[in-house]
Order: sequence, then C-alpha cells, then structure tokens
Amino acid sequence: MKQNKNNEVAVEVKNVTARFNMASEKIDNLKEYFIKLVKRELMFEEFLALKDVSFSVKKGESWGIIGINGSGKSTLLKVICGILKPYKGSVIVKGTIAPLIELGAGFDGDLTARENIYLNGAVLGHDEQFMKEHFDEIVEFAELENFLDMPIKNYSSGMAARLGFAIATVVKPDILICDEVLAVGDYAFQRKCEKRMKKMREEGTTLLYVSHSMESVRKICDNALWLEKGVVKGCGTVREVSRAYLNSLSGNKGEMKEKEKENSFTDETCSSLSIFSAPEAKREGTGLVHFTSIELLDKDGNSSACFDTGDEITIRFQYASRMKDMPLSFAFGIVSKDHTPVYRTSTALEYNKMISSEHCGMMECHIGKNYLLDGQYYLEARIWGENSVRHDSLTDFIVMDIKTAERKEHGFIAMPHKWEVHPKETFFVSEVKHGFEITEKQKRVWAIELEMADRLLTVCRENNLRIFADAGTMLGAVRHKGFIPWDDDMDFAMFREDYDKLCEIAPRYFTEPYFFQNVYTDKKYVHGHAQIRNSYTTGILTAEENQNKEFNQGIFIDLFVLENVSNDVEVVEKQRRTCEVLKEYIYNTTAGISYEWPGDFELPEELKENMDVDHCWRYIDDMFRKIKDEEADKVAPLNFIFDTEKRIRDRHIYDKTIWMDFEYLKMPVPAGYDIYLKNRYGDYMTPQNVSNTHGGVIFDTEMDYKEYLKKREEEKNGVNIGDNADV
Repeated sequence: MKQNKNNEVAVEVKNVTARFNMASEKIDNLKEYFIKLVKRELMFEEFLALKDVSFSVKKGESWGIIGINGSGKSTLLKVICGILKPYKGSVIVKGTIAPLIELGAGFDGDLTARENIYLNGAVLGHDEQFMKEHFDEIVEFAELENFLDMPIKNYSSGMAARLGFAIATVVKPDILICDEVLAVGDYAFQRKCEKRMKKMREEGTTLLYVSHSMESVRKICDNALWLEKGVVKGCGTVREVSRAYLNSLSGNKGEMKEKEKENSFTDETCSSLSIFSAPEAKREGTGLVHFTSIELLDKDGNSSACFDTGDEITIRFQYASRMKDMPLSFAFGIVSKDHTPVYRTSTALEYNKMISSEHCGMMECHIGKNYLLDGQYYLEARIWGENSVRHDSLTDFIVMDIKTAERKEHGFIAMPHKWEVHPKETFFVSEVKHGFEITEKQKRVWAIELEMADRLLTVCRENNLRIFADAGTMLGAVRHKGFIPWDDDMDFAMFREDYDKLCEIAPRYFTEPYFFQNVYTDKKYVHGHAQIRNSYTTGILTAEENQNKEFNQGIFIDLFVLENVSNDVEVVEKQRRTCEVLKEYIYNTTAGISYEWPGDFELPEELKENMDVDHCWRYIDDMFRKIKDEEADKVAPLNFIFDTEKRIRDRHIYDKTIWMDFEYLKMPVPAGYDIYLKNRYGDYMTPQNVSNTHGGVIFDTEMDYKEYLKKREEEKNGVNIGDNADV
C-alpha cells in the first residue's frame, strides 16, 4: 500500500480513559433495587475499559485496531465517534465520520428494505432527495433487488449486513470507522466490502478498522494499534504490531532478535517472491542459492492462496544459484497459525539423494488432492545444502485459506504428490531436429531463457497483465511446441498500457540475477525494446563484442511494446520518420559520434530546450502514447525499426489468448496467430533453416558478462578465456 505523506491529523486521541460501573452484588427483584437506590446502598465496582490510551491518525492513513475480545477495541471506536464520553482525556476529530459500528443499526424490522433505506439514510444525516439519487447504487451494491419489499426482520444477518454497508458507504466520508463489518456475510460480500474500502482509501478517506481477521487487517491497513485489557501494547506499522500480537498469542515473545542478526536476508526481500507474501514472513540463510519466486497454482494454473479441501495444488519454486552443480535439497512445509507442523517433505527425503543445481531453475510440487481441513495455514520453504547448510529459509511466508503405509513425509497428514525438476536432465541431451543439430550448450542457453520467460509470465499472471509470445517464439509454439531448432532467443509483446504497468512493478520482481532492462533502467542501453537479462551469464551480440558496451549483457529475452498504428497513414509515416531520426541521434551520441540532423527533418519544439538522450526516448514513447485505441485498428512494435510492414498486425488477433505447449512451459499465444504468421512468414508451417536476425550471439551460461569481458581483454594479451563460450 502507498504510504501516506499528509501530515495533517485526522484523529487525535490523548490520554483517554473510559470507565463503566458494574454492580458488585446480586439483586433479585426490582423492588429491592429501588429501595437500595433510594437509600444509596447500591454497590458498584469501577471497570476501566480504556486506560490512558493515546495515538494519532493522519489524514489518509489506515489503522487496524487489534486485540482479543474484551480488550477495549469497540469502546475506543465509540469514544472516537462520540457515542461514549471519555472519563478522562480528550478526542479531536477533524472531518466527517461514517461509523460502521453495528451494521443495520437504525433498521426497523417491520419495515421493508425499501423503507429502511430512507430511514437509515435519515439516521446518517442524508435527506430524502439524496437517498433517491443514490437508491439504485445502494440496491445494486447490496444485491437485494428481489427482496426490496420484504420486511427486514425476515432478512438473514448477511443480507442485513450488505444493506447496512451499502447505505453507510454510499458517500465518501473523511473518516470511515468499521467494527467487525466483515465478520458477517459471505466470502463474496467480504471481498466486495474490502474493494470498496480500498477505493475509498485511494480517494483519501481515513480508515479505522477493527477485525479479528489478521489477514484482513494486514490487507487493508498500513498501521495498527494493539490493545490488551484497555492498555496500548503496541503501536506502529501493521507488519510489526501484528507480528508482536500473533507472537503473544502463540507464546513466542519475539525472542528472535539474535537470530535476525545472523540472517543474510531481510524481511523486505520476502515481498518480491510472491503477491501472497505475508507481512510477518521471515527469511534467513547463506544466500548462495535463493528462491526468486514461489507461486501457488490451482488446477487451472491460476495463482491463488484459497483452496477447498480436496483441491489440487501446485507449488512452483524458482531459484538462482551463484554456483553450478551444488548438491541441494528443496523442501516445503505447511504449519498451523500457531506454528504447529502439519506437513513437511523434501526432495532429499523423496529421492534419498541431493539434486545437482543449475545457475537458475524451477521446481514444481504437484499435490493431487490436499487433505487440509477448514482453517488458515502458513507455507514455509527451504533450500538445504550439504551438511545441513541452510541456503534459503522462508517461514510464515504465505497464508493459505482453506499413515497408513510408510511414507517419506512428516507432519500430521499425507498428501499424494510428485516432484518435477525443470529442466529435466534429458532436456540437455543433444539431438537433431529438421536436419539441425541442437547441442547441449544451446539447450542450456534455452533453459536459462525459459526460466526468465517463466518469471516474466508469472509476474504478468499475478498482476493481470496481458502478454503474448511474438515472432519466432509464437511460430515455435505453433509449429514445434518449443524453440525453432536454429533459433537462439525468445520474443514477447505487450500492449503499451500493460507494459507501462510492468515497468512500475519491475524493480520489485526482477531482482538479482534478473534485470529488467530498458533505456530508463540501463542508461547505456540503446535499443528501443526491453529485455529481461540473467546477470550471472553472458549473451553478447557479436556485432557489439568489440564496442566496450557498459550495459548489462547477460543472456536475454526480448520484450516489445505493441504501439497503436494510426489509421491515418501520414501520421504513421511521420512517427516512423521521427523515431528513425531520433534513434540515429541517440546511437551516435551514446557512441560519442557527432550527428548532423537531416535537412528534411524538423526537430520537435519539446526537444529544442532539452536536447539529450533521455528526453529523446521519452519523446518517442509519448509520441506513440498519443494514438488512442479508437484511432487505431492495427498495432506494431513501432520502436523497432526494421521490416515494420511485416510486423504490423490487426488488433483483433489479440482479442483472445490461447495457451500452447512450449518445451516444458505453457506459452500465451494470440488466438489470431494464423493471420499474423502468414503475413510475417508466408507458408509458416514449412520449416526453413535460416539464420536468426541477431547475426550471432556469444553465449556463456556459466560466466557472468562482466567476467567474460574482463577475460576477453586478457585474451587480447595472450591469455586463454576458456571453452565455455558458444556463438
């Protein structure tokens, strides 16, 4: 969540104490009560629901109020709302409040839902005209169109909750106060409420939220206040406070400080591994081998952390290793929320031996049917080396909602499953396809490219971004169910809207050894398209080998932006010419060569005052962004200059995506692939052994490009660089 930068205070609670009087003796009848009341003989005990509570909420912040039953959470909200008056202290509130302390408060059970909408609106301070204007919106959100004229006393608690929430949130208040509003209603209603609250937050509403669901609090709130018997036990970020609260419930008082000092990873590194990473996730290990992604998939291959008992689950692990052929064991476990082990297994237990590592790889564990019962569980994952060396260890990582014969598994339950190592050893065996010999070295290059492609597809899938196999990769999927035998790279394409979103999130997902490369992330890089690189390897174009390029030159896959091609031919030609000239200027400037502008080219006004490489790239991108979808029936990677005509394609071919086999992955291919491939390649199903467009690439799967370039310099002085490189 975005952190609030507004320093203006919305709610200020100063030294608040709330007191209640409780009868200290039992009185059997009303007569006795009044006699004692008149004689002033009633005995009461003082109960302090809140004790000297202080905290401050800035405008736009979201705060979760947590604690066990009876800790004072609801009392605090009622004091802030003005329902209760504090015994001591003060509360300052700046702005309008929408209190959702009791959904349905103000409803008359004998009146219909239609009548209660106007009645409850009046209770919240809205006039009849206002309620008429928002009536349809309320009914649509509550999904009660067929029950409007039914007395509300006949409603279930969930139906009443939906109606109460819809009315209370029909307008954006300055401050929204919610007390267990998501404790009733079905799952769909809860997600709907969370979505609306998230939208209100994005629009600047301050949120105070009480819930016993820590997952809900962590999802919605940035900060948290922990109350215990009316006393503030913790106040700060939701990650820190929720962790301390859960530790207190489990008896773990947070005695991890010494261990945390030993960790080579920080907790922050967990968030980049999965969209389902829990705030309390912890990580430790040597880091020599480390997870780069962990994903939970359902039977359809969709990312999810919610499963029913009996569902199929696939756990996909991606990893990177600084050394090749290290003996490793991969393990995962499931533990209960109180950290009781439920299930654990590992590749070492399964195979009775260690697995030899690649520089990058992927593991999948397929659980044919899970036997977890209703509840929430943590997923943990580890990579072990020889002598029980822990290279990477993730605990409390992902929250999952949901013996008989001798087995090599640990825990309380048994799960049918199988491990698959990608790529399999058989993948690297040399072979001949269509008369072309594919060497082991070439296949190892493919394996690294496949691993990067899977990482890219995973990121897009998790963030709902459209992406498609392009050019030779699309053809390979259709014709070969994998790489074209004589090809050496992979091509992908995205619409501009999705690509811009990917650029925003890329730093989070593409961490070492991955690198998301474009002209903004790598200032020495001069190609108009983006690339995903593996920084532990070498992938240098032979044409650039002796140019002392300073940008990242690891093994790569290409990512092109599908720009809108204007229906106006003159506009397209002007954009193409502008792009061509500016890129020529960029190439020359980057290489330190003076450049003379063509006589027929008019420099855009926007660049005359800011004439540098960065502004040129931004001008090119903005130029393509100006063409709207409705103005373009076709798309093309216009920033990629050569043979553009063959690269222009109809937009409608991307209306639907189909997934095709590609080696051991699934590749997203536009449903209209036949139209594009015929335009690009003619009779595309007839293989033609032609060289790739790169003109040759120097590949080394076991040496990073910086070391390779260093050794190349040594070679010039008579030092042998080794025999791993392949062209």
